[in-house]
Parts: sequence; C-alpha cells; structure tokens
Amino acid sequence: MKKQFANGESKGIHQKISRYVSIMIICLVIVVSLVLGILTSAFLLQQNKENCVAHTETLTEQIVGWYQQQIASVDLIATTIEYSQMTSVQSDVLQDYLAECLTKNEAVYDYYVGLNDGTCFFGGGWEPAPGEYDPTIRDWYKDAISQKGIVSQLPMWMRILEEW
Repeated sequence: MKKQFANGESKGIHQKISRYVSIMIICLVIVVSLVLGILTSAFLLQQNKENCVAHTETLTEQIVGWYQQQIASVDLIATTIEYSQMTSVQSDVLQDYLAECLTKNEAVYDYYVGLNDGTCFFGGGWEPAPGEYDPTIRDWYKDAISQKGIVSQLPMWMRILEEW
C-alpha cells in the first residue's frame, strides 16, 4: 500500500517505519551518550576527589614530620642554651650560637631568645637599640612563659593571611 503525494512521490509503510526506527535509534544514542557522559563525569570527579584527599594526606604527613623536626631542633637549641648557661655569659656567645644554628637550617627565618629583663638575641644578627624592642610584651614571650617552654610561630605572612 503506497500513498501518492501531490508532487508524485510515494511513501510506503516500510519507509515510514525506517524513518521512525532511525529517529528512535538517534534518540537512544543521544540518551545513552548523555547518561554515559554524566556517569563518566561523576566517576572522574570522584576519582579526582579521592586523589586530592590522598595527596593532601601525604602532604600533611610530610609537613607534620617536618614541623616535628623543627620543634626537636628548637628544643635542642633551648636545652643547649640552658645547659650551657648562655644567658648568663657574654651576649656574643649566645648571639653566635643562634647565628650558627640559623646557618644550619635554611627553612627557618630566625631563632631568637627573649629574657625577662627585656634583653633579646636574634640569630639573624638584628640588634635592637635599647628600648626599641621589648620581648616581654610580645605574644610569643607571654606564651612561652605561660607554657613554660618553647614557642614556635607561623611566619608573619601566614599569620596575616589567617587574620585576613
């Protein structure tokens, strides 16, 4: 059974079925492609998230290990200063010792010691004029006194970013 159109073309049932089947296949391909795209995207995002978490955990372990090494180093410096009674001898001995320690550790900006009389020593060589710098009013000094121990601080730029 053929249908005759005004322009002389004829279209059979076979052609109509072929057309509908082709459209259905195209639609099915589009739907399957979208579903697979969404599933693949979700899978890749999950994999990326897991990789980021694993990498972050590895970096965290490395940073914690490094930080513990730095604390151990500072603890050794403090013990050496206390045991050698460097705070009661000439200031050059303590200043030189801090400078020597600083040259051995490129990861540290400065080592410094503040005494309860307001005197301070910096491994980097800064020697404040009398009255220019009083360690006893600084947070790090107060923290060290209240904790009865060593205080380490984040670099100034990191503290500024945290406050910002």
